[in-house]
Amino acid sequence: MSNRRVIRILVAIILALAGLHVLVSLRRGPVIYAPRQTLLDVAAKESAGRIRIERKGEKPVVLVREGDGWRLESPFGGMAEEGCARKVLDLLAFGPVRDSFTEEDLLRLGGHTRSDYGLDDPQVTITVSAKDSGPGHSVRLGSVTADSKHVFASVDGDPVSYLVDTDILSAAGKPAGAFRIRDFVPEGLEGVDAFDIKRGTGSFQSFRLDDGKWSILSGDGQGTPVSGVKVNLFLADFSNARIEDYAWPVGAPYEPDGVTAPLLAGYGLDPETAVTVTLRGTGRKDVQISFGKEASDGLVYALAQNGGAIVTVDGRLKDVASKTQFSDSRLFPYEYADVLRVSATDSGTVYQLAREPGGEWRLDAPVAAPADQSCAESFVRHLLSLRSVDRDEAGITVSLSTNSPAETVRTDAALGDMVLPDLRSREIMKCAPSDVRRVSIAGDGGEKPTLVSYNKDLRRWTVESADAVNASVDEEALARLLFALNPLTADKIVTLKVSENDLFTYGLKSPRWTVAVDSSRGEEWRRNILVGAKAHGGRFATLGSSDIVFIIPDSTVKALTATVLKEGNKK
Repeated sequence: MSNRRVIRILVAIILALAGLHVLVSLRRGPVIYAPRQTLLDVAAKESAGRIRIERKGEKPVVLVREGDGWRLESPFGGMAEEGCARKVLDLLAFGPVRDSFTEEDLLRLGGHTRSDYGLDDPQVTITVSAKDSGPGHSVRLGSVTADSKHVFASVDGDPVSYLVDTDILSAAGKPAGAFRIRDFVPEGLEGVDAFDIKRGTGSFQSFRLDDGKWSILSGDGQGTPVSGVKVNLFLADFSNARIEDYAWPVGAPYEPDGVTAPLLAGYGLDPETAVTVTLRGTGRKDVQISFGKEASDGLVYALAQNGGAIVTVDGRLKDVASKTQFSDSRLFPYEYADVLRVSATDSGTVYQLAREPGGEWRLDAPVAAPADQSCAESFVRHLLSLRSVDRDEAGITVSLSTNSPAETVRTDAALGDMVLPDLRSREIMKCAPSDVRRVSIAGDGGEKPTLVSYNKDLRRWTVESADAVNASVDEEALARLLFALNPLTADKIVTLKVSENDLFTYGLKSPRWTVAVDSSRGEEWRRNILVGAKAHGGRFATLGSSDIVFIIPDSTVKALTATVLKEGNKK
């Protein structure tokens, strides 16, 4: 009897509590939802590890975060274009809501409901979730507005409808294939310091980079020099290559889940016929790529993504991998940047170039002088292009700083249009006008030299010649002379090893003019410019303190030898 009484009391309490809950709910009124500013919270974006995109009549596209990138899980596997996944998330989290409508708003606007705007049967449904947890956050995209600029959207658990830009529909509503990565080597080539090439059952070569130089580590041609330029071009082709299309997997019925021997054979990718390249590097995962049959329009099939996909790429990649001869047949198989010294011997005269730490060339022999940078570079590059057919016992003998043996080669092949004296800079001397303190000009006619000097106290040039008492300095003529010295530039270098006979030959044993220039900047010095016999377009000249004969143009001869005096007013 007592048990029945207890049961009646408990039932009464439960009914009372239920009634109280109903009463409170009625008094509280409807739940109010604050309109969203975006369709996805930033926190949900940052934690996203999985994106599921459902389109009408299509298999769902599922993207899963993998390390720093994304991969496709459905409707087929493979690497995904990171930018596609990131764009979808960015548009959801940062794309602004243009307008919002409650159910009452929709009714007032014309008696419509959410279904009238395609939100009960959406074009696209996007579900964002953490990689391994929960149902996620779903967004539905419905009808597009008449101006095609906006699309109606809704969020699970939120009765409010939203209007957002159609950018999100364009980004998420693409076919599954549009999410696939298009970089042929998505890992990039940074850090690649070795690679192998296996050409079917034929040749095999393994290459390695050591101390900035490539060599054949094993296989055909082991130990022979390798052209770094060819290797760099080869790697650049792979780095820049793009996938044209995917042949497998494409989500077709009955296609194998993984690589099978019949699948590879069908595309010419079986090990017996394929050309396979393996890229290696310290601290990075090996990347293996195989090339098979021709596809169409200059394309070939390739097994990429370490066996994860069969794609079509530019057929030239296969040609490069299968036909390039990386061995270097040059007499001097080095790169320009590696050459630090060059020696060339012609008719007993030795010419030596050395590279400064900053990269500029200098001439060490037969005279120590600045080098003509353009001629020096041209000469070195000519040498680096020489091959065995360029050997010639009657030519010049050259050697490089890389401890290579000397080679005697055809002069025209080594020099082109230049001659070895051209290696000397045509800038013979340089002296700023403000640094000159005295100039003396003497001819061979027996007259006394004209001598002018700069008087610091008077701050002007004065005449020192004893027989020129009524003369003054012609400032314009002197300015032309000083200009010609800053710098004194030759039209041509004639010889860098001057003999006594050369002085007679070029009229420099008894020069037509001698121009002496004294400098006052730093340590005082004098340069004697000897101007000799006529040459084509000018005259032969030399510096009294250097072992060089050069040609200066007529305009320079005139500036250096013209009188710098003018007659003053006689008393």
